[in-house]
Amino acid sequence: MPEANTESRTTILKRRIGDYLDSLGSSAPTPGGGSAAGLIGALGASLGSMVVSLTFSEDADVKAALDHADESLRALRDRFTGLAEADEAVYQAYRDAAAMPKGSAGERAVRRETMQQALKDAASVPLEACAASVELAQTLVAVQQHGNPHLLSDAQIGMLCAQTCFESSRINVNVNLAM
Repeated sequence: MPEANTESRTTILKRRIGDYLDSLGSSAPTPGGGSAAGLIGALGASLGSMVVSLTFSEDADVKAALDHADESLRALRDRFTGLAEADEAVYQAYRDAAAMPKGSAGERAVRRETMQQALKDAASVPLEACAASVELAQTLVAVQQHGNPHLLSDAQIGMLCAQTCFESSRINVNVNLAM
């Protein structure tokens, strides 16, 4: 499979949100929906972390549950941003494969095989985002149960982010597998 050209790209965490949105809304092939889904998952995890950081409890069990949730949420945020970047890379690899020479039967065969592998890779990233979304939703249940009640709406919005990431990623898995 051809290497995706990601060296010239700034990591998602180093991009300005305005620049990311401009790229998302442009005619450039990446970022796209899969990258946006990853970013949405990261937003949900960050909202959960905010609720945890603004929750104070004397109960040792609640503290332990929230500490565990916060550790998971921070790891999930990193996982989602990594998946957003990976989605951009695998889609670019598919585009690179599609641009391969197809003049001879041998070239067409290599191109077709490379494109199929790229599509499998392009389905695996959103599939992993689906799994991470489920983990995020499960973690946010504890945040909703034990978190600061004044921030319940933030935890609920985090849950909506988890659901949106899951559904968006599921759509991408189905599209890539169909191809």
